[in-house]
Amino acid sequence: MVNDMFDKQLSTRAKSRKRIMFIKESFNGGGAARVICRLMNRLCREHQVYFVFFGVNAAPYYIDPAVCVIHVKSRNYEKAEKNSALKKDVFWRLKNYIDFLRKRKLIKRLKNQYQIDTTVSFLTLGNMVNIFAGGRDRKIVAVGRLAKQKNHKS
Repeated sequence: MVNDMFDKQLSTRAKSRKRIMFIKESFNGGGAARVICRLMNRLCREHQVYFVFFGVNAAPYYIDPAVCVIHVKSRNYEKAEKNSALKKDVFWRLKNYIDFLRKRKLIKRLKNQYQIDTTVSFLTLGNMVNIFAGGRDRKIVAVGRLAKQKNHKS
């Protein structure tokens, strides 16, 4: 009798655990990275949390070992950071678009593979990949600070 009640509680608790995926463009030491780490570290206590990030940087903040971290190396990210003239090149833009399609396909596959319930993305590339990857999951997009407007005196 007691074992049956305990088994029911465990199965109910397992069903209530959500699978949450966080997506971030690059993982540098900015404010968005800090917010993501705090959210993931808190949510991983009660839910299954996955973290996907693109780029070359390692984690600048503590990530709980319960969080499944998936690092996707971006092919064009490193070169673009070093050479701003490269961003104007047509072939670089084409390669960047192909890289975006590759990321979208990967995120779509990961969402299906891990049966993600909710996807949270931060900043432009992460948001675009999250939205265009589709799926039946709930999507939460976070936009960073908007550009400051200059005050024009007339």
